[in-house]
Amino acid sequence: MHAVDGVAWDVISALAEGKSLPARHPPAAVAEVLQEVERLRAEGSLFSPDRGRELYVPPDFAPKSLCLMVAQECNLRCTYCFAGEGTYGGGLMPEEVAFKAVD
Repeated sequence: MHAVDGVAWDVISALAEGKSLPARHPPAAVAEVLQEVERLRAEGSLFSPDRGRELYVPPDFAPKSLCLMVAQECNLRCTYCFAGEGTYGGGLMPEEVAFKAVD
C-alpha cells in the first residue's frame, strides 16, 4: 500500500489504464512520479497482486459454550440481581435470532 498525492494518482491511473499521461501537471512533477514508479516497479512493490486475502487464514473457531439471554423478563427472584442497573426492556429474543446464534 502506498500513499500518493494528486499528481502521482493521476500518473499511476493513466499508466494502469493505458492512457496518455496527464498534461495538467507540471512536467517536472510528472517526471519525478515516473522515476519513482519505475523504482517501485523494479523492486516489485507496485502493480503487484493483492496477496492480503491469500495470506490471511481465519482461525478455527470452536466455541465451548453459548449463553443466550432469550428473555428480559424479571420476576424479582434472583439472589444476584444485576437488573438494578439501567432499564429492562421486557422483550423476548426472536426465534430467528436464537437459531442463527446457534448455527
